[in-house]
Amino acid sequence: MSKLAGTGCIILRRDRWAGWHAAGVGAWAGGSGGRLGAMIPALAAQGFHVYVPDLLGYGRSPKPDVSYSISLQEQTVAEFMRAVHVAKADVGGWSMGGWVVMKLALDHPEMVNRLMVYDSAGLYFPATFGPELFTPTDAVGVRKLVAILTPKPRVIPDFAAEAMVRKLQANAWVVNRSTASMITGRDLLDFRLHNISQPMLIVWGAQDELIPLASGEAIHKSVPQSVLDIVEGCGHLAPAECAKPVVEGTVEFLLAQPPMHGGEKTFAAAGY
Repeated sequence: MSKLAGTGCIILRRDRWAGWHAAGVGAWAGGSGGRLGAMIPALAAQGFHVYVPDLLGYGRSPKPDVSYSISLQEQTVAEFMRAVHVAKADVGGWSMGGWVVMKLALDHPEMVNRLMVYDSAGLYFPATFGPELFTPTDAVGVRKLVAILTPKPRVIPDFAAEAMVRKLQANAWVVNRSTASMITGRDLLDFRLHNISQPMLIVWGAQDELIPLASGEAIHKSVPQSVLDIVEGCGHLAPAECAKPVVEGTVEFLLAQPPMHGGEKTFAAAGY
């Protein structure tokens, strides 16, 4: 089963007077701006206004004594939208954030216009790792985590790996509660996906070893109106490491009139 320590979400709104507005929420340890960061300026160049608050327990957000379940994170996103007076929006999520926004689209369809997910969790699959992957206690564990996130891991010096351990361990209790909640399976969406009614974009790194492409294909099969974009040469960090094709596909999906319906595309890694 998928167990993720981090996430990123994007919320987009079309306004009659001011054009497109975007709000991103993230929860990678220390904030997910680094994961979605490459997308933000590209979306801004298209006329989007971007906000990046953190999900509960991650980044600079409060860390209360709560479960950190997907349901709670969904509630956090919904409350954020209400707080900034966004009644309905296009929403997108990366990794665990994809799980959160799919659940939002199902539980609060009145709040979601178009839906985008990137290398998303939320379906059952037989994982090849345990929850300890996301809370490494030494340099070996850090390098293992990085190696599963990207097909082209950089060499990490010992001093940098040790700094990453300290940072990850500081938030380990939150991550452990998140993964413990996920493992229960209460929030899994396998048998609900067919109820997603919104236009939907699914983007996946073809070499994702954390959440395999098969999961993206399963979501695509379950949501007939969805569009699947596969990015060759990229892994779980596709929005960050392969931002150009990811942004191209996202902007095309968002601006399409009428909304895109079905189909699959593959982006070559060359040139990105």
